[in-house]
Formats: sequence, C-alpha cells, structure tokens
Amino acid sequence: MQSNNVNLNKLTKRPIQYWFEDGIGEFVMGILYFIIGINFCIQATVIFPQIKAILSLVSVFIIGGGVIITRKLIGRIKELFIYPRTGYVSYTKQPRKAKITISIVSMVAVAVFAIFLRNSSNSFDWTPIVIGVICGLLMLYQAFQTSVFRLYVEAILAILIGIVIATLNISGLFSSGIFFISFGLILIIGGGCAFVYYLKKTTPIEKKEF
Repeated sequence: MQSNNVNLNKLTKRPIQYWFEDGIGEFVMGILYFIIGINFCIQATVIFPQIKAILSLVSVFIIGGGVIITRKLIGRIKELFIYPRTGYVSYTKQPRKAKITISIVSMVAVAVFAIFLRNSSNSFDWTPIVIGVICGLLMLYQAFQTSVFRLYVEAILAILIGIVIATLNISGLFSSGIFFISFGLILIIGGGCAFVYYLKKTTPIEKKEF
C-alpha cells in the first residue's frame, strides 16, 4: 500500500517536473532578476533626484512588464527547443483555493517581516535577509512540488546570499540590487546548465510519414 502511494506521488509530480527540469524558467527569471538588480544599484548610486524618479518609474515597468514578457518568452523557448524533443504537456489551471492559500501565506509572511523590521534596530539592514527568505521560500515551494534537487539548492543559496549581503553592512536600495544581481546569476547559471544538459540527453522527435 505504501509503495502504491509513493508511485502515485511520483506520477502526480511528473508533469510539474517536466515543466521545471529543462531549466528554462529559472534561466529567464534569472535574467529578469539581474536586470532588476542593475536598475536598483543604479538608483542607489545616482545623485540627481530627477534621474532617480525616472529609474523608479522604469522599475515598475520592468517588474510588471517583465513578468508578462518572461512567461511568453519561456513558452516560446519551449516551443522551439523542448516540445519538438519530448512533446507537449497541457497543464490544468491551478485551483482557485490553492492560489488563495499561496496569496494569503505570502501576505502574512510579508506582514510579519514588515512588523519585525519596524521594531528592529536601525543599525542593521534586514532587507537582504527578508528578500532572501521570501525568494528562498518560493523556490522551496517549487522544489516540494517537483522534487527537483536543483531547486532545493537554489532556495538555500537565496537565503545564504541575503544573510551574507546583510553582514556586509550594505544598506538601502543598493543591498537589494546586489541580492537580485547575485541570485539572478545563480538562476542563470543553474537554469542554463540544466538547459544544456537537457538538450544533450534528448533528441528531436523525427517526423513520421503516413
């Protein structure tokens, strides 16, 4: 009975693993994080308030538009390189209850961290740790859903990067920028290596004549 449950669990996770194992999602998101980090670092170093205001507006478009663009880009890359090799898997939409649960947990986590930051000493900047924990939890959630070991490693690294940056006493927006650049590079390297390995171990499905 236990063996059947294990097999059922593997079968349930397999379609989700199929989406993550090629590393394309991480690679593309890593590029977005890297661009966001560069923008934050420039904002933190620019002296002129007018340029800062423009860069802040650009950040909104990068984050908001970037999410939409990355989803389309991931799908396009999969159409070009993945589906011709291993076929196409149609995914059902995430249940509304699951979406609500994830949203509530995320908001509670952010609220708890905000209260903690408000009551903490100003001599230590907790921002990189907060961002690292949030990114780490998101990666950990994906890791639990897929059992892809690479995602566990990236989740741990997200938290560690946040802790290291916090200990360097880099305050303000610059510390956030350094985090997104660092974590973005990790996702680019991890996703890129996974993508190259995926291409090597798979071959395009030959078209059959009927």
